[in-house]
Amino acid sequence: MVIGIGSISFNRKVIQLHKEGYLHCDIVKGDKFADKAVYSITEKGRTLTFQKVVD
Repeated sequence: MVIGIGSISFNRKVIQLHKEGYLHCDIVKGDKFADKAVYSITEKGRTLTFQKVVD
């Protein structure tokens, strides 16, 4: 399944899910480039339904 969403909507949803405890964020230091945020799914996040993610 492919869902078309804009990058602003995607970033907003990732931040929301992180604040709610569904995602964990690690900051990876860049050598030549800017630092990057790497998100992973938490145990709480594994309980999410697809509908919750797209709402």
